[in-house]
Amino acid sequence: MTFIDAVFYLSILLWIGPAVRQFNTRYRYPFLMLALTDPIAVAAMILAKTFGATISIHPYHALVPLFFLSFYFQEELKNKALRGGIFLTALVGSYVVFGASQHILMVINLLIVAELLKRAFIWVNTRNEINLFHFVFILYIISGLIKLGYIGSTLAESPIVFTVATTYQLLVAVFYSYYQEEEPRLAIKLPQPSETEEENL
Repeated sequence: MTFIDAVFYLSILLWIGPAVRQFNTRYRYPFLMLALTDPIAVAAMILAKTFGATISIHPYHALVPLFFLSFYFQEELKNKALRGGIFLTALVGSYVVFGASQHILMVINLLIVAELLKRAFIWVNTRNEINLFHFVFILYIISGLIKLGYIGSTLAESPIVFTVATTYQLLVAVFYSYYQEEEPRLAIKLPQPSETEEENL
């Protein structure tokens, strides 16, 4: 087993933790997707190899749109049947529509970053504090873009950059195995505006 193989299987094990820890939060489905992505991709490749089939679209490419949709399953869709139907439809559709284009996948990942930034802004606006939970998640998505070569092919080909990005992603898995969004220790309180400043506003 090579070093890359060892890191890959270690990643599969580590991402089980966040899926369990975040299961009762609004980030249940995104972390469930992160935990299932590697096993599903491996299973698809093994099945294809066993039956002599050819996979024209990488399983990871098909799962990225589902990861984006998963951010809305908890809050926007209360009906479980509808939620499941959309999930299955997106799975088939992502293979057909999104799988072949890395540029579209990059856009989807950037939309995920935008969604996390929106949630971070709402959190700051309503609670007057910065939550490191969002900041770490945003950096995780960006590290994935760099690692997959979406941001600067020369940068992504560097073994140092690849190693740093992979190490960060493993640490993120450990981080989310312990901390949830409501964790007080992740909050950075912002100074309250003074009465004078409020009057000037």
